[in-house]
Amino acid sequence: METQISIYETEDKFTRTNNKPYLSVQTSKGQMSAWDAVVIGKVKAAKGMKVNAVIEEKGNYKNIVGLGDPTGEAEEKPDAPKKFTEERNEKLASVAVSYAKDLAVAGKIEVEDIAEKAKGFVELIKTL
Repeated sequence: METQISIYETEDKFTRTNNKPYLSVQTSKGQMSAWDAVVIGKVKAAKGMKVNAVIEEKGNYKNIVGLGDPTGEAEEKPDAPKKFTEERNEKLASVAVSYAKDLAVAGKIEVEDIAEKAKGFVELIKTL
């Protein structure tokens, strides 16, 4: 099926079972893969562009099997949904507080320092 996609990001990867190289591609239509060396080269060259692509779907996987010439600049990459970001930050805070409590119980930090240490852990994790 031929469709127009914007190519945002690419990453070289290898299969786990037989170490076969492939390209993981983040597009306007979701995550896709490319396996053919010629197609991989074209996809890498078209990063940041809008292109017509031939997509084969196999189960839950979408594979780019053909690529036309770029037709223009890629459309704006959407931001992560706000709900996901908020949920992630809440989870980070919960994990950090739990870790700080464990340190207090172990006598590594003072109980009064739990909130301050947890905040520091959250900031540290966000930078990773």
